[in-house]
Amino acid sequence: GLEPPSRPGRKYWTEERIGGVLREIVERDGMLTTKGMRASHEGLFVVLRTRYGSLKAAADAFGLPHGTLTRQWTRERVVKAVKERGDRGASVAAKTVHIEDAGLYAAGIKLFGTWEALLDACGIDYHAHHSRRTWSNERVKRDLAEWVKQHGPVSASALFDTGDGPLLRALTRRYGSLHQAAERLGFAFEPKRREWSVERVLEEIRELRRAGHSLTFKHVYEVRPELYQAAYRLGLTWEEAVESAGVDFKKYQRTRKWNPQRIEAALRAHVAEHGELSPGELQKADAGLTAVVRDRYGSVRNAAVKFGLPYERRMQRWGRERVVARILDRLREGKALAGPDVRQDEPKLYFAALRAYGGWEPAVRHSGVKFERFRASKRGKR
Repeated sequence: GLEPPSRPGRKYWTEERIGGVLREIVERDGMLTTKGMRASHEGLFVVLRTRYGSLKAAADAFGLPHGTLTRQWTRERVVKAVKERGDRGASVAAKTVHIEDAGLYAAGIKLFGTWEALLDACGIDYHAHHSRRTWSNERVKRDLAEWVKQHGPVSASALFDTGDGPLLRALTRRYGSLHQAAERLGFAFEPKRREWSVERVLEEIRELRRAGHSLTFKHVYEVRPELYQAAYRLGLTWEEAVESAGVDFKKYQRTRKWNPQRIEAALRAHVAEHGELSPGELQKADAGLTAVVRDRYGSVRNAAVKFGLPYERRMQRWGRERVVARILDRLREGKALAGPDVRQDEPKLYFAALRAYGGWEPAVRHSGVKFERFRASKRGKR
């Protein structure tokens, strides 16, 4: 069978390599589909989206067949699909469905608010398929050992991807953090960030050049943002990093020549279009301008102060009190409180509630609001 790249982030995709892999997939599956690509070649799928704009555009570029196998979900279709699983003896527990049929699970949560509400609509006893686990020291260690045996080093994102959020929450509650839990229990931990050094930054730049990539600010930030950020954190401007790697940066320089007047004009134009200056938004809009601002003024904030421009201060941290206050604000404003609606309208609030209370439902209940009133998303009703 066709094996996916083990570490797609470390491989650089040439046109020849992309075409070869896509043809093998078509030979195996008959056509290119989004679901098939994401299941077997997530890294390549991201590359195609970045380079061609969409999987269909990539398929057209190589003259390969492309199809859409996505299901159009309604509340009736979701209920029917869940009942069919039960009739053929398959589990209808949320965790199992999330792993075996992610599309059905996502549609159920979107249209019914919670998995319990969906099973109630199907006439299925939710509690018969859901048992709240009691986490003892022995159980935590045993379940983590089984997980590591199946999936390898522990990381928060991997635990979420396999549907083991309850185990992650049990570990963090008991040991303070996932890292500390792995150390205490003697398991390998995979940190979110890899350590960067100047030598590694320079070697990665040389590797990009050998792979035929442009070394302009904008291109590198699009394809390898972590490399650009690592150079900046190590005290190097991008030009210094490229020159230190033995590459003539002048051949990659853009035609724009910056002076204080032009920088100020560009920043004012950005403020007029996007509002207050913020490093993240400026980086997305113009990576080259951001690099020049940081090189000449030290930071975007310093430049905003110098030119008298409005600057977006970093948002204060979300705590339990702020989560509850914002939930009550939404209630007073007449906005929906169903989980899927809040996740779409106000994702920062939604994920802050998950971190503070372990779920959206406990956060709403803690605010004194009856959660049952908002279980079913109004957007999901037909």
